Amino acid sequence: MSNICTGVNISSSRIEVAQVKKTLAGYQLLKHAAVDIENKDSPEYSLESSDKMSRELYKSRVSNVLRKVFEDNNIEPIGVVVAIPDTEIILRYFSMAYLPPKEWATAVRFEAQKYVPFRTEEVVSDFFVIDAKEKKKELKVVFIAAKKDTLGKYIDIFKDAGINVSAVEIPSLSLLRLFNSLGILSKKGVTAFLSANNKGAVLSICDNSMLYLTRDFSLSPRIQISDVFGIEQKVNLEGPSGEYENLLREIQLSFDYQYKHMPALRIEKLILLGKEEFVRWKEDLEKELKIPVTVANPNSVFKEKTNLDPLMSTAVGLSLRGFGRHERKINLSVSEETVAKGYADSEKNLLLRVVVLELILGISIMFAVNIAMSRQARIMDNNLNEVKKVRAKFKEGFANLDKQELLKIQKELSKKNVILNGIINERFYLTDQFSALPRLFPAGVWLEGVQIEVANDEKRGVKVIKLLMEGKVLAQNQKKSDIALINEFVTSLKSDPIFSSRFNKIELGFMEKAEEKGFLITRFKINCSG
Repeated sequence: MSNICTGVNISSSRIEVAQVKKTLAGYQLLKHAAVDIENKDSPEYSLESSDKMSRELYKSRVSNVLRKVFEDNNIEPIGVVVAIPDTEIILRYFSMAYLPPKEWATAVRFEAQKYVPFRTEEVVSDFFVIDAKEKKKELKVVFIAAKKDTLGKYIDIFKDAGINVSAVEIPSLSLLRLFNSLGILSKKGVTAFLSANNKGAVLSICDNSMLYLTRDFSLSPRIQISDVFGIEQKVNLEGPSGEYENLLREIQLSFDYQYKHMPALRIEKLILLGKEEFVRWKEDLEKELKIPVTVANPNSVFKEKTNLDPLMSTAVGLSLRGFGRHERKINLSVSEETVAKGYADSEKNLLLRVVVLELILGISIMFAVNIAMSRQARIMDNNLNEVKKVRAKFKEGFANLDKQELLKIQKELSKKNVILNGIINERFYLTDQFSALPRLFPAGVWLEGVQIEVANDEKRGVKVIKLLMEGKVLAQNQKKSDIALINEFVTSLKSDPIFSSRFNKIELGFMEKAEEKGFLITRFKINCSG
């Protein structure tokens, strides 16, 4: 991953670019530029114009200005991150029942259909999950979406300028990233931050990782509220025409709206960003709102001294993308085709890895088999040589014996073989049966003793092995009785293929009640033979 990122913020009247490099010493501002888009000699166009010709003229003008900004300031378009205005996105915060991470994408998009007023195929979206732990019963999700045609208009501007875009996010998230880097967010509660210019303002409420509310407004009396619940309200305010008075009303209205929907989240701090007037309004706002107010300075994020306009804050926040250790990223530039191609590439890479691993495994097995066979061949060769030596030795010893002497030796060896076979036949193994016993015990059943008896059945001419097991039962904390547990144990012994393969006759010997350490227990004995 490159340690250079370029943030580009395009507002209705201005283009701002900031290019930042992450070093061991901190953040270094490499290049920056800010240029007005408006041309006083031409009519005012916008991407939202209903006239297609007007939209194309606006895109062409912005693309030319954007290209010129990069060329005139010698800015190389490395890791370009773009912000689509907050007014063009849908932000929702909701909770879901816990699911494994591999199921998040499908579940989140299904849940988000409740909050997005467009068809799924009309939007591009992304999300991140807060504090996803299996011990928790729910997932907290931040979901962000934008209409595909709106996003395409902004992407086309960069395509026409010959600039590749690596990610698209929203200004509020980039400012949240900047404030985290500056360390000015409230540590106790939530923080409100207000970004304003001559055209209007955007107020957001967040903690250090999540946006709860965003709303944009002009400093005129008419406003519109939109929040993460998808509720919109329009309110007409009558009052003083001064910017400060209108701004104060907007902030108070936003706070009241937040407390109404999320009363548990207390706003502990307000951050101001953008307008020069904020410096002189700071103290008055603190008195009116009764919370600390901070005027943010984007220059403080850099170790070396810089002199950036506060209006450059969004571009700076964009240029810090990817450098945070625990940063949560949103990228609206990923299309469905890219996702499908990514899945196809993933499957192809997975198949390639499987083939390579199987090839390596096959070679390893062949190598191991070759080593084992070579070792076995050496062992057999050594054994053969030993046999040859013994045969030669015996051949020399018996070569001069007559037939009677050889028959006598054969008879003695036959007797020894009979004795050896008898010893071997007396041995028996119950390893498998004893290994099976622990999993056959019901809860509340214990063994106290095991006795093995071996006898010869002369009628059948076979050896009979008897296994006597003594134990006890305490079914105090269970719904079953002592007798039921013993019967369950006997049934398990009879139905187990390993145990019953040795003992074909399994029966209960006796049961008796007894008292042990103040508890009434049942002692039992089970006889197994086969």
